[in-house]
Parts: sequence; C-alpha cells; structure tokens
Amino acid sequence: MKGKKIITIYDVAREANTSIATVSKALNRKSDISEDTRKRILHIVSKMGFSASRTAASISRKPRNIIVLFPDRLNSYAAEVLRGIEAALEGLRDFKVGAEFRAIKSEAADFIQGLEHFAAHGFDGAILIPPKNIDVFADALKHSKALAGFPIATVITDIDEDARLFCVQCDARASGRMAAELLGLPLERGSCVAFVTNSKDVQVHKLHAEGFFSELD
Repeated sequence: MKGKKIITIYDVAREANTSIATVSKALNRKSDISEDTRKRILHIVSKMGFSASRTAASISRKPRNIIVLFPDRLNSYAAEVLRGIEAALEGLRDFKVGAEFRAIKSEAADFIQGLEHFAAHGFDGAILIPPKNIDVFADALKHSKALAGFPIATVITDIDEDARLFCVQCDARASGRMAAELLGLPLERGSCVAFVTNSKDVQVHKLHAEGFFSELD
C-alpha cells in the first residue's frame, strides 16, 4: 500500500497558480502581498493539508549561491532567456537563493576556467548558456576534477547528459520539422528553398537543421 503523498510548497503554488515566493510570503505574513491573495493561499494550504516543518524552513533559509554563465555575445532570444532566469531567481529571494551573472568569452577553455573559479569560491551550482565547441566543452567538463559533483544546468543548448544535471530547452528538431512543413504548404512540388542558420558548432542549430531536412526526405 502506497503512503500518503507529501504535499509540498510547490504543490500549493501550482494549485494557487502563483510562485513559491508568494506562497512563502502568505505563510510568513509578509506585507508585500494583498490580503485577498493571502487569504486565498491560506485557504488552499488548509484544504491541501500542507505543513511547513521547522526542518524544511531551516533548509529553505540556508543561503544558496548560483552562478549564471553565458557567452559575451548573445542574440536577442538568449538575452530574453537570461531575463527569464533573472525573474525566476528574484522569486526565490525569500529562500535565500542568490545569483551572479557573468559573461565569458565563448570558448570552451574560458568556460571551464570560469566554472572552476566559481566552484572554488563558494558557489553551489551553475546555470549555463553553453559556449561554442559543445563537444570540446562537455569533454573538458567531464574530466575536470575541480568540477566533480558541481551541479550544472544548461539552457537553450544542451551538452552531453553525463556532464550536466539537466537541460531546459525547446524541442529544436520539432521546430525544424514544423518550419519545413509550414514552408512547404504554399510552395509547388519541386520548388527550391534555402535553409539559413547560425553556427554549426551550436547544438540547437544542428537540431533545427536535422528536423528541417528530415521533413523534406
């Protein structure tokens, strides 16, 4: 027989359609949310049977520092992703999660050197928009003793799954297939099209191309 599911603050936030930071403010009677929001969240807390233990509160108050590394030259899409990361981290401020944002030259060696520096200076994990030469970077990352056990998440472009904790990105192959399909609708059979992308060294661009050309086969 399975035990009763433990309700977490994430479950409450999902049910309330709000952030975990807002739930925390309601529970701790912070003044920067409306009374209506506080009452609605507390009602959901009561209904779901959520209980924030002292242990959980203690863990949530332990400071965590994250380094966000990204190439020094970004396109507008990547810049928007960074703004999203910044907004999400702002919502975790009540849980004492802090972050620094650093631009680094888009070379594998520079990224490895930067990660090793921040891992040695008290940071608890990293969020990366990976540099070019993905394969070289991932291989160096896996062989860096200084980064063994250091949690790394990637966004936009993925690397070898053995070199990172997880990746958050769109389905690039599906995007490529959809682009080819939509482009083909108004064209006559036998038409020629050009596929233009960015760097062939960036995984997400490779996957866009793979998806696009697979739809033409």
